[in-house]
Amino acid sequence: MSSPTTAQRIGQFVFDARASHLAPRSRTVFERDTLDSPGCTIGALPGNQVVSTRLQGARMMNQDSVRLVENFWKAVWQTPDNVDAVDNFVAHDFVLTTGGRDIVGRDAFKQWIRDFSAQIAHLEFEVVNTFQSADGRLVSARFCIRGLNNGLMGFPADQRRIEFTGNAIWHVDAEGRLVRNWVERSAFELFRDLKGVSDEDDPFAVARK
Repeated sequence: MSSPTTAQRIGQFVFDARASHLAPRSRTVFERDTLDSPGCTIGALPGNQVVSTRLQGARMMNQDSVRLVENFWKAVWQTPDNVDAVDNFVAHDFVLTTGGRDIVGRDAFKQWIRDFSAQIAHLEFEVVNTFQSADGRLVSARFCIRGLNNGLMGFPADQRRIEFTGNAIWHVDAEGRLVRNWVERSAFELFRDLKGVSDEDDPFAVARK
C-alpha cells in the first residue's frame, strides 16, 4: 500500500510543509478533493507552502477567517490596553472555553482578558502559526505568551520571567464574527515552573527540552 500523500495527512487544514516549525504566513489552500485526485502530486513553493503541481482546475479557498483571527490577536493581545477592540471581532453571545470552563458573553470575555492580562506584566503575545478548515468555519492557532509573573495562578507576584504555549480553535459564523473559542495552554508545565520544581525532580523535563 502506498504511503498517504501530504494532502491526505493534513486533511482539510492548511499549514507549512515543515514538520517542526510552521510558518504563520503559509496559507495556500486547495480543496482536498483536488489534492487527492489521480495524477496530482504535492510540491513546495518558496515559503514551504503545500501546493498541488497540477494547478489546472484547483480552486483557491477564502482566507478571510485566518485574517480575521490574526487581526484579533494583533488588536486585542498585541496592543496594550485595547480590550474594547473585542467588540469589532466577537459576537454578543460569544463563548470561550478555557481549561474546561465556559466564559459566556462578550462582556464576560473582555473581563476575563483584563483579569488574565493583569497577572502577566509586560505581556508579549506571539502568534506561532494560524490555519483554517477548507470552508473557513474553523480556525486553529498556536501561540506563545511571555512576560513577568504578576500573581499568575495565585503565586506571589515576584516578577519572574515566564513563558508558556497554547492552542486555540475558533468558530467563525457566516457574517465573519468569532462566536466560539476553545483554548488550552501548557498550564501544568507553567505551574511546575512557578512552583520551582527543578529539572532533576521533574519527570517531564526531558520532554520539555
